[in-house]
Amino acid sequence: MTKRHVKPGNPAACLICSGPEYEIFSKTILGKYSVSYLRCSQCGFIHTERAYWLKEAYSEAISSLDVGLVHRNLSFLPVVQRFLDRVFKRGGRFLDYAGGYGLFTRLMRDKGFDFYRQDQYCENIFAADFDSNQLSPQERKFSLITAFEVFEHFTNPRTEMHKILHFGDLILFSTQLVPDDQASLSQWWYLSPESGQHISFYTERSLRELGATFGLEFYSNGRDMHLFTKDARIGSAFLASFHLTKLRRILNLAMRITVKTLRIFRNPQPARESLLEADHRAAIAKTLKHPKKKNRKE
Repeated sequence: MTKRHVKPGNPAACLICSGPEYEIFSKTILGKYSVSYLRCSQCGFIHTERAYWLKEAYSEAISSLDVGLVHRNLSFLPVVQRFLDRVFKRGGRFLDYAGGYGLFTRLMRDKGFDFYRQDQYCENIFAADFDSNQLSPQERKFSLITAFEVFEHFTNPRTEMHKILHFGDLILFSTQLVPDDQASLSQWWYLSPESGQHISFYTERSLRELGATFGLEFYSNGRDMHLFTKDARIGSAFLASFHLTKLRRILNLAMRITVKTLRIFRNPQPARESLLEADHRAAIAKTLKHPKKKNRKE
């Protein structure tokens, strides 16, 4: 197992707020590298030590462990649609940043939204005719940028924000917030050390600090969906869309319970359970059993 690359001495400066950071625990990444995780004492931002294993981790652009890719895109679809319907009633051009195979772009175009996809590392399969590199430089300014499950991959959040802001300054993105339970933080599922691709983790304060660096206000549902904007009215619309989402979830849950109850009386056959979690556990077990070969000297 390789040695950690954390340098002794004075604490390093946080990549977001420049506050002092310290090591909180270590994890085994890709089944073979012992890696330190550092946390800022001011904004709470957490990241790994210098990610020297990324070339190996990205031997496949989208990890085989990401069995929730389709489910995630389908879950984001109604949320984004409601938000855009509120804010862009007269249309607009939108970009899915680091959009992978182009699935979300295709889904949003199917709903009538002029979406394009950007990703320099992954093949555009589902929206090949609607890639940002097919637009002229003047056309690569967008009303809104989505960036789903992207921020946790950043080696330097400030540098990556500069790249995103070339396309526009309204950013709707997803990433799981660092949980409050510090005792179990080292076992947090979102660390995903088996894939080696998740290297940055955020608190609300760290994201607020990141946005402020670029003159952006930060809004959040307090869990996994967030917004950077310069317009407070758009921020209010974002929060309102999530209040409606919660209400719809409650109503949908009540409806599902009612339907399920009726089905039990009509047909005693048990409902099928999703295989998503079981498939994810199996993918992790397979990765740990057959780790990727090292391509660097230890």
